[in-house]
Amino acid sequence: GEGEEEAEAPKRKPRRRNKVTIDEGVAALIQSKLKAATYGSSFEAVFARYDKDREGNLDAEEFKQLIRTKLKISKDELPDTHIDALIDALDDDGGGTIGIAELSDFVKFGTATFYADADEAAVVVTNYLATPSYLKGLIEEGEGESKGGEGEGEEGEGEVK
Repeated sequence: GEGEEEAEAPKRKPRRRNKVTIDEGVAALIQSKLKAATYGSSFEAVFARYDKDREGNLDAEEFKQLIRTKLKISKDELPDTHIDALIDALDDDGGGTIGIAELSDFVKFGTATFYADADEAAVVVTNYLATPSYLKGLIEEGEGESKGGEGEGEEGEGEVK
């Protein structure tokens, strides 16, 4: 019945379905490569290129394709088992896929979003938005916008182009 799910709730332990854990350095590498891959184009465009079934999320194969092809990370650098663990860590809703919001949260906030459910991820994002480093980053971004690169995607960020 209903009581089954509630019995688990008080523990609040991170969901770790895979035994492989992601090394912070590897996570930072993937995060920076994702940032670089989306620089000068919209995150949505890069994501959509690998979302073959157009469901708005990447399954394990689609995400591996993005990592191997777009980010040029070899199996030697990052074995498939580690990609599976990364998917597990980023998957806020437990669906076994990575949605665009989950992936963009990782690009912005890094490992702070690992093993968070949707509510916890929202708290991470909200807390981050209030930090001096984020606000300083906004100011610095604003100063660097005149170069043209990344600023192009910002005008229509919340809207469909």
